[in-house]
Amino acid sequence: MGIIRKLPKEVAERIAAGEVVERPASVLKELIENALDAQAQKITVSLEDGGIRKITVADDGVGIAKDDLRLAVASYTTSKISRLEDLERLVTFGFRGEALAAISKVAKVSIHSRTPDSKVGYLYKVFEDTIVPLARNVGTTVVVEDLFYNVPARRKFLRTVKTELKHDIDIFLALAFANPLIHLKLEHNNRVLYDLVSRKDLLSRYADVTGYQTSDLLEISRNFGAIKVEGVIVRPDKYTEGKRVFKILVNNRVVEDRYLQKAVNLAFEDFVLKSSQIAGVIKVFVDPYLVDVNVHPRKIEVKFKNPYRVMQFVQRAIKERLGSIVKDTVGRGTIYLPKPSLQPTVAEKINKIEIIKPRESSQKISSSVSSFLPLRSLRQVEESSEIKSPETGNIVQMIQLMNRYILVEFQDRIWIIDQHAAAERIRFEELGGEERIDDAKQKLLRPLTIKVEKDTVDRKELLLLLHELGIEAEFKESKGSLKVYTAPSFIPPEELTDFINQLLEIITEEKGVLDLKEYINRKLYEPLRYAIATKACHSSVRANEPLTQEQIEDLVLRLLKCKYPHVCPHGRPVIWEILRDEIDRHFLRL
Repeated sequence: MGIIRKLPKEVAERIAAGEVVERPASVLKELIENALDAQAQKITVSLEDGGIRKITVADDGVGIAKDDLRLAVASYTTSKISRLEDLERLVTFGFRGEALAAISKVAKVSIHSRTPDSKVGYLYKVFEDTIVPLARNVGTTVVVEDLFYNVPARRKFLRTVKTELKHDIDIFLALAFANPLIHLKLEHNNRVLYDLVSRKDLLSRYADVTGYQTSDLLEISRNFGAIKVEGVIVRPDKYTEGKRVFKILVNNRVVEDRYLQKAVNLAFEDFVLKSSQIAGVIKVFVDPYLVDVNVHPRKIEVKFKNPYRVMQFVQRAIKERLGSIVKDTVGRGTIYLPKPSLQPTVAEKINKIEIIKPRESSQKISSSVSSFLPLRSLRQVEESSEIKSPETGNIVQMIQLMNRYILVEFQDRIWIIDQHAAAERIRFEELGGEERIDDAKQKLLRPLTIKVEKDTVDRKELLLLLHELGIEAEFKESKGSLKVYTAPSFIPPEELTDFINQLLEIITEEKGVLDLKEYINRKLYEPLRYAIATKACHSSVRANEPLTQEQIEDLVLRLLKCKYPHVCPHGRPVIWEILRDEIDRHFLRL
């Protein structure tokens, strides 16, 4: 007799349910998303013992009709799709039966609901299979009790109440950020944890949750064709002011995507010392046809058709917004010093300043980095032949403090600048910084030909990737080969073939875009960036170094022209901003 046998239906269903329901937070996510799909405007969540004992989700949505109650918890029932092709363009979060069927297999579930066209509501106790009428408002309340009571092997893996509650809050907040217009309330053991009223935008919702002031936050909104990046991030110099909550959403779905997380980390690497300081919410909106949300039973992972492009756009949108911090702060005012003098005013001096751009070079890193200029005096700057007027603000005065900091007084705030960190940032950008990779490419004396296996790579995507790395190439269809014409100057010609072959190997073995990105960073960006940052550090103004007034003004004004002036190349803060209102409050003047 054979040893293979078919599992009983009841056992198979509980195993399948375990793929969807991992812990109380899994149940909470599904029930809130169901309420959102039901057009609810207010959702109240009540938990007992982290949701292990009881989860109640009440909404004021369209409700479930009496005749649909049993169908709602039956397997493979839905009101959202009717054919296989609908899965390619899902715009709803889920469908009532999909989640409720799984949950009802591993917990005691009851549903009471009323639709607008019904005079009464109905209570359906799934575990008893009974339906009785009851009085209630339009909407639905789902009660889930004793999670995994009939699956002891799964129940024993639940963590402490504190740990499970933390996961519940993570899901609740992510959905709150995804839906700022919805009033969401969370209670635990009869204590209100969050009561988030409807807000017009994510900025206000994030401030409500974390305690940050809206002035501490930066809004992101960048459109890249079929991909849109929106969100709110905390200014790097303000991350200690409130709770550091960070979430990533794709088409308003809660996701755990390592590619997007890596893109965010790369965008922040110039602005914070470590990734734990990142705070905010990043929303990525993609045409549903370009993303698969069904690669995971609980829909917490997604698969993009062009993941590299999505990563690139997310990174660019965040970095551009972070780089605009000082421009937002300084504004478009007039700089002046309120002191009589026959010497040119600061306003006159700044109108003549332009940072000298790094020289284009086909040499390698060592020679490129060594082409820095020493700190210039204002007189030397004024003699520059390239003169433009930058965007400036109302600076009152600049003075050095303790031979290591510079105080800049504006009309409504002051900046305290770390002079060494500021000089590092200026040096780094004058030496080329991240831009050097794009600028420094050379034409090969003789085109390089590399054999490529047919149909193993997306050729269009590969050529686009190579182009962004400074490698111009084309495919020769007849010979099945890649012909390379230009390459970054800091890749030795003898290493170019190995470098491109490594890219091809990563792509053809489907290791993923993250592996590809990490290889590129390790091989190109990190060594170059480290070399430039190190040279910038060693050649900069040091702490405890006294500066003349001209040098102070020169340092500040050149810093204002940097692309990312708020942090040094190593991620340390450069500027500490203190508003006049904060000073007035300290001295009880408000």
